[in-house]
Order: sequence, then structure tokens, then C-alpha cells
Amino acid sequence: MPILHHGGEEFQHLATVLPFQSISEDTLQDAFRKLSRTGISETGKAFLIDGQSAEPIERPVVVGYQYIMKLNHMVSDKIHVRGTGPYTRITQQPVKGQRHGGGQRVGEMEVWALEAHLAWSVLAEMLTVKSDAPDSKRAAIDTLNPKSIITDETIVPETLTAAIILLRGMGIDLIIRDQQHQEIPIKSDKPDIAIHDAQIFFASEARILKWANHHCILQSDSPHIKRGKMITKPDGLYDPNIFSDSRYDMGYIRLSEPIIHPLLIKKVQESANKVFQTYYRDILGDVAISNDKNNFDISKTKKEISDVIVSKKVMVHNRSQKVVEFLTLEQLQGISPDSEIWNCFTLLEKLGSYDDSNFSELLKTALIRFIPVLPMDFRPLSLRQGNQIVSSDINRFYHQVLIASHALEKAVNQNAPFDHFFLLRLNMQNAVNRLMIGDKISLKENRKPISDMIQGKEGIFRKFLLGKRVDFSARSVIVPMPELEFGKTGIPLEIAVGVTREILLKQLIQHCDGEDYNEKKRNAQHIVKYPHIPTHRYLIEKILTGYQGILNKRLMIMTRAPSLHKYNLLSFAPVLTDHQAIGLHPLLCKMFNADFDGDQMAVHMPISGESMDEARQTMAPHANILSVANGKPILNFTQDIVLGLYHLSLSDAGRLQIATWMRLKDIRKRSLWVNRYRRAGIESNTGAGMRITRRQGTVSAYLSET
Repeated sequence: MPILHHGGEEFQHLATVLPFQSISEDTLQDAFRKLSRTGISETGKAFLIDGQSAEPIERPVVVGYQYIMKLNHMVSDKIHVRGTGPYTRITQQPVKGQRHGGGQRVGEMEVWALEAHLAWSVLAEMLTVKSDAPDSKRAAIDTLNPKSIITDETIVPETLTAAIILLRGMGIDLIIRDQQHQEIPIKSDKPDIAIHDAQIFFASEARILKWANHHCILQSDSPHIKRGKMITKPDGLYDPNIFSDSRYDMGYIRLSEPIIHPLLIKKVQESANKVFQTYYRDILGDVAISNDKNNFDISKTKKEISDVIVSKKVMVHNRSQKVVEFLTLEQLQGISPDSEIWNCFTLLEKLGSYDDSNFSELLKTALIRFIPVLPMDFRPLSLRQGNQIVSSDINRFYHQVLIASHALEKAVNQNAPFDHFFLLRLNMQNAVNRLMIGDKISLKENRKPISDMIQGKEGIFRKFLLGKRVDFSARSVIVPMPELEFGKTGIPLEIAVGVTREILLKQLIQHCDGEDYNEKKRNAQHIVKYPHIPTHRYLIEKILTGYQGILNKRLMIMTRAPSLHKYNLLSFAPVLTDHQAIGLHPLLCKMFNADFDGDQMAVHMPISGESMDEARQTMAPHANILSVANGKPILNFTQDIVLGLYHLSLSDAGRLQIATWMRLKDIRKRSLWVNRYRRAGIESNTGAGMRITRRQGTVSAYLSET
């Protein structure tokens, strides 16, 4: 502004440069030296005057070029674009990170904003075909043909399939059904499946056997290296005959004795304490239950019951894993298998008759003997350089479960003493706990159980189902571009090329010379790799924005995190720019809660025709000018906008320039009428509530009237 005001036409070319147009520092310093009378030093700093006290501020302030240079370095580091690319193993979503060619994340708040826009097709597209759709759908979107993307049919995303498999690893069954209430297989090739409802419960043994196709894991041995290859044993955790499909095939481990499901241990413990006390008091009379066996009146009981009390009393009143031993001991104390007391289910029925909450039914659900084994994609095993085997923590936990089960089975066959049985059962229960929900040992070793992959902020439901990373997305730093039309945004050439790469390559191949198709393709890839070469840029711009260009009828959805309301997601028509930053009209800053000090914004390109229609009708800026909270305009004229308009409205030529920009014919006559009042220094009120003073100017008067 000082250069423009004091330098006049001599330095006009320095005051109207584009945000990242190359101007040397020497040129700016030379201009500052010539304008030394204004108080600006050669460093570009000036002493500002306090508007209230009229005193100069103590320290000089940077006028501007250092800031622009810093922002230029920032945008070159932050710009990133992805069309399609690598996907993660488990969720099949785009990978994370600029270095790996990752996609931008559409999180929970962006999902809520799209719901507020009622943009259902845009939302469905982002959460399915642009993220983790099956391969058949993913292949169709590379053409960017709106007719090839069908969004009316429900697509079962791969992340939901992964979540179902992880729940199965916990022994939990999540069933999704169609409108005919038939179960939808997680590996289904039907293109028109619609999810109607879902049900979740603890899986039965029959369901676990069905998942595993009756493949039982027997061997606990780790694979070994032979001649540079990894050799696995049959019926083991890595048997290729069992896990031929690494994403869907499961197995199961049959424990030597039942244990309590780790998720139900606390509930069983609470119910057991209540039921056992009631049951024993009815048998023993008024004798209190305690941890000291000398307090029991054994003479009042049968020999079998006294043995139960003496050997199990600690398990009633102490920690939950000891309750497990009480429930699974069965007939290991030399008592006849036909004894009523030691028959497990007969005892449970007796205990259930003393409980109002159906304790026996709870135990039938809580006692499990089959442990599902996840597919190999969810517990990867790989051979690295130097014959080093790298394995998932889940594989280590499965090894521990198998070893604990084999040890207990061996002890049963050898009639080991009771104390030995107790430790082995406790070890097996702890091994299953460590696998499914973790314990102190796994926490100390920083090893994650299956539950950590499901629950919490980093779990699959919240991080990968409620929000997803998507294809055809980009990000960069934003800069002001007031010359843009209201519904348009400036898009760098790198972003435009990146999000349309596949279809752009196909059209470039038709324009490239070469002896065969492969040579033409290599030439087209070279053009896309170096788009800023003048001849390359001319050809790319012709394909993108020329007659029937790729971007002519397309929109870009822009968002700035955090998306606090629906106005953080709006759609714009793209305009190619000469720099690497995204151009944003300053009037939209309040909508995005953005400024131009290095803020970044993400860009998403809709694919299907339905999505583009929604983006054009409900997400365009002109459809979101008024706030739904109070009905007031969200557009606000503040800071440099007001300063610039005021500066232009000081002269008749400036007012005519504003009229040209706003395309208003009658404002030219109105500006001359207002100018007469301004020169006279008087105020005027009209029926429309217009108040004109010397300080306000023509534009303020026009806005007040309208």
C-alpha cells in the first residue's frame, strides 16, 4: 500500500504482483530506497502510527516481501495431490502421508458437514468408491466417466468387511442382512446388495467352525528358513493350505479346557460372588464363607461339597482368573465323573436356580473352547533381508495360546498335582486375555491385542469407518485471489494434473508422436511429469480447459479443517493458476474461518453425475450466503477489502472501476450523485436507510442501501 500510494505509476508493477510471481529482493530494496521519504527503510520495515494516541509504535513492522518469500517456501513443501495409488493392507483405503502418495482424510466432522448439506451422493461416493470400494468399482473410477459410477446401489466397503473379520477374531459375530433378512456374505460378488439391518452377539461354536471351514490349528512351531525361503508346517498358524486366501480364510484353535471369554470375566465374577454365597449358605446353614478354611463346618456337609469349598473358597472371593479355575476344574480331584457335584452343567443348573439374572445362561455364553484365528492379512508375516522373519504381535499371542493349551493337555494326561493344574489353567486364561484384550505384560512390552485394532480413537470403527482417506484429493496453502469470480477457485496446475491423471494420459497419448503405443505412452507420461514446460503446459491446458475440456463442467469441493459447520465444505469451479497455491476469494474467509498466513485447504473432485449435481446445487457458495444460525450474510467486508474499496472510492475513476467490476450500470450515476454530497461534507438519509458520510464512501452507501 505505501508503494502504491507514494510511488504512483512508477512502482505500480510492484504493487499488483501475483502472490508468487518472481520479483528479486534487490528490485524491492531499490524501490524502498527511492521511497525513503515515506519512512520505509531498505529492509522493508516502517514505523506505524497508533490510531488512538497518534504516537509512533516503538518497533518497525515488516511491510511484506519477507512474508511472501516465507510463504513461497511453505507452499512448495505442503502441496500434495493424489489421483489413485497404493492402498493399505487391512482397510484397503488410500495410504497416509505425502511421501507415500496418500489421500486426504474425510473425517467425522466432514461427514457431518456433508450430511448438513444433504449431499448424500457426495457422501456415499467419498465413503465407498473413492476410498475402499471393491476392485470392480475401483477400476471404473479411473476413467472419470460419470455414467460408469453408479451410486444408487449400496456398496459394502472393504473397511466394514475388515471390521467384521476383526470382531470374529474376538469371538463376536456381526451379521449384516439385506431387505429379505438374508445374511450378506462378507465375500460377495453381488453388485446390488442393500444393507437393511445388522445384529451382533457372541459367536457359537458352530459359527466359529463355519468361519474356519473346520480347519483346526494344531502346530505352534514358528516357520524356519531353508535356502532363503520361509518354510511353514502343515496345520500350523501359517499353513498356506488353510490360509490360501490371505484376506478371508480363517482357522481355529481348540483349547484343552474351556475358559471364560475375556470380555465377560468381570460380569461373571460379579454374578458368581452373589450366586455362590447364596448357594453355599443354603447348604451350610449359617456358616460364613471366608478365606480361611478353618471357618467351615465340614461335618455339616457331604464330603464332595466340603472338597469344593476348601479348594475353591479363594476363587470365590479373590481375583477373576481364579473364578475361571472354579468353573473349569470339573473332575480333576479324583471324584467320579458321574458325581452330581462335579458334573459341570448340573452344577451350573443348581447355581442358576439361586440367581435372578440367569447365571447359568451367562456361563453358557461366557465359556468358550474355540479361539478363531485371523486371516494372514490381519497378522502379516514376512521375510526380510538377512533371513530375518518379521511377524505381527498377534502371531506371538496365538503361539502363546497354543503352547499354554498343549501344556495343560499334557498335564491332564500325566495326572499332575492340583497346584500345577491351577497355574496351567491360569496361564491359558491369561494367554487368551493377552490375545483379545491385552494385559499388563502386553502393555509393558508395547504389544497390541486385537481389541486395540477395533476400539478407541485409533480403532477401525472410529478412524477408518466414520472417516476415511479418499482418492482424487489434494491440498495446498491458500492465498487471496480477489480477481476471481465468486463461485470459482484457483487451482494449481499440479493439482489439476494429479486428480485427472488417468483420463489426461489417455487423451495425451492421442496427441503424442511415436512409433507404437508404448512410445506414445512414455511421451505422455513425460509431459505429465513436467507440466510447467511451456509446450507441455499449453497442451495440458488445452485438454483440461479447452473445448470440451476435462475441467469445464467439473467442480472442486474445498474444505479447511476443522469443519465446524457445513460452510467449511463448499464447491467451486476450478480456474488454473500460475503458482502452487490454492486461490481463494477473500469474501469467503469467514465461511472457512481462514486467513492467509499459511493456512492449508484440501480439494476433492466429485466423480459421479449425481455428486456433481449435488455439489453444484447445494454446496455452491451462492447457495450458502445466509447463515442457517441467524439468517445473516456470512460474507463480510473486512480488513484489506474495506481498505482497498475505500481507497478506490476516493476518486471518480475508482468508483467507475468498482462499477465495472460489479457490473452495475446505475452505480455510475449514483457515484456522481454521492460525490456531490461528500464534497459538501453533509450527511443524507434515504428511505432505504442509506447513510453517507465523508469517511464511508460510495460502496458503503450502496451496500447499506441494498
